[in-house]
Formats: sequence, C-alpha cells, structure tokens
Amino acid sequence: MDLTEALYGVLFSPVKSLKKISENKIWLSGILVFVIVMAFNIIISQGIAGIDSLDQVMPIPTNLIWLGKIIGILFSIIFLFITTGLYTLL
Repeated sequence: MDLTEALYGVLFSPVKSLKKISENKIWLSGILVFVIVMAFNIIISQGIAGIDSLDQVMPIPTNLIWLGKIIGILFSIIFLFITTGLYTLL
C-alpha cells in the first residue's frame, strides 16, 4: 500500500484502510504527511495573522522568519508523539 492509496482509503473507506495500514506499518509516510500539513498550516496562519501584527508582538528580523516555521514544525511533531503516547495509555 503506497501513500496515495492510504490517504484515499482513510478518507473514503477508513476501516479497511486502517487495517491495511496497521499491517504494513507505514509510519514514516504518516509523519511526512503530518509535516507537510503542519508546514501548510503555519504558512496559512501567518498569512491570516499578518506580518505587521506579528512584528508588534515580537519583533523578528525578516531573515529569521523561516527559523520560526521550522521550530513550529518540530514542536508539532513532538506534540504528535506526546498525544499519541497519551492516547495509547488511555
């Protein structure tokens, strides 16, 4: 099962697809999709908030904005693993 089949299956036939995913263990592809979605989310959120309002709250030089995006993605991956561990415990 490749990545596109897994994404399509999770959306339109989740039970069957999640059984196949649990057998194949394609966790690296899942993390890749998560990082892409979080990067897109950070870009859209920054566009909605506007650069001017961000400068008023915390002045960041324009050449270091990419660093904030990378840190945001890293924190989101860490949060993903923490929530996964909590859900496993529950």
